[in-house]
Amino acid sequence: MANELIKPIEQVDRASYLGSADIANIFGLEDSFGSPYDTWARKIGLIGSVEMTEAMAVGLVLEGYILQRYSREEGSTVSAQQVFFRHPDYEFLGCTVDGLCFDQGKPVRIVEAKTTRDWKWDEVPLRYEAQVQWQMGISGIHEADLAVLHRPDLKLQTYRMQFDSAIFDALFDKALDFWFGHVETKLPPAVDGAKATGEALKQIIGMPGEEVSIDSLADRLEALKTIKLQKKELETAEEAVLNELRLAMGSAEIGTIDGKPAFTLKTTKGKVTVDLKALQSKFPEAFEACKKIGIDYRTPRILSMKD
Repeated sequence: MANELIKPIEQVDRASYLGSADIANIFGLEDSFGSPYDTWARKIGLIGSVEMTEAMAVGLVLEGYILQRYSREEGSTVSAQQVFFRHPDYEFLGCTVDGLCFDQGKPVRIVEAKTTRDWKWDEVPLRYEAQVQWQMGISGIHEADLAVLHRPDLKLQTYRMQFDSAIFDALFDKALDFWFGHVETKLPPAVDGAKATGEALKQIIGMPGEEVSIDSLADRLEALKTIKLQKKELETAEEAVLNELRLAMGSAEIGTIDGKPAFTLKTTKGKVTVDLKALQSKFPEAFEACKKIGIDYRTPRILSMKD
């Protein structure tokens, strides 16, 4: 696949294509950061782009460092960064790569920079496997290094990956189905229990007083009542067991079974909080300069049914 290296990602509208970060989402992989519904809602403009999280910000700050360290430790110069590729036949399929290594002026290897709180990986997480396979397939560059900074010990581990046509074909077919079946038609995919799906649905603006029939979901509403009751019972049971353990532990930090550590009760420092009313009263200018207003959302409530 002779795909063209197009331009830096800053010039590309992320809503105009399915990229490598979207692929794990539309598959609904367990460790993905989004969901099919969340991705669909962003592509059609129903909700805005993903807000920058603290973890994302840390990853961006460390990306340049990781690529530099990769070049030093692997002896391979990363000559281009944040480069976008678009599929030659389907302009709505694309990918951005963190870095590229060249040989005689030709890109021969993709380098992706990641950070993780994990000490080590026995295998590459599925969301990153899908992302990098997508990048290799779209770009036509069939070798990739996943350079991962394991933050607990600051060890940089390189995971070498080769293009797998069977995996890419499955990703490619799913992407086409998603785009043609949902994005172009604006028909939403099925909702799931992913946090990203809930966050996306919460952003739909409510119309005060508007009513809609949910007769077809009467059984689901009853199921929700049952789940909430079971959840409360489980939480109470959990707390009861924890209290038994707390009582048995006393002031001890480590509890053993058959002489081996099995449970810990370590002291966690109390959170530092800010009295917002006092801050606003004493330092109104600082309060106004630092306050952050969240996105409006609607709160679900089950009403009692009365004849």
